[in-house]
Amino acid sequence: MPNKKKAKAEEWLSRACWLDLFGESITELPDRAERIMLLMTSLAQMIEGNREEREAARRAVQNCVEACIPYTRAQILAESAVIPRKQP
Repeated sequence: MPNKKKAKAEEWLSRACWLDLFGESITELPDRAERIMLLMTSLAQMIEGNREEREAARRAVQNCVEACIPYTRAQILAESAVIPRKQP
């Protein structure tokens, strides 16, 4: 029996999902696509690093989320609340 959580995570993190999520920011605005790519590359390198680098990556992601909240629709915030967040 397939693992439902793993399947959902793979769907959530697929290339198609990222294109749907960022839409024209990736496909029509190369400067934004480059910024997103550099951000993700930097986070990936920090996540693969030592504990301090992983903590820095976690803080960077959390700061990004908090900065985006005022500009995000309430429905999107409610839907993302079901994604469990690990406490440090």
